[in-house]
Amino acid sequence: MNSEHGTIMGLIQGNARSFEAMRLWLTFTGSPTSRIDKCIFGPITELDDFSFEDFTIRSE
Repeated sequence: MNSEHGTIMGLIQGNARSFEAMRLWLTFTGSPTSRIDKCIFGPITELDDFSFEDFTIRSE
């Protein structure tokens, strides 16, 4: 989610390998038009089933 502070917040769901790949991409690469100053991840919870079916961009 794009916040009013110019930051991004989000949730990631996927298997451990995909999650780690996305975490590394967000930390070190990101979108070609983005600038990454720091990347903070909250607690990680293992899920039995995933609830996301697709990707969406939302604003706060």
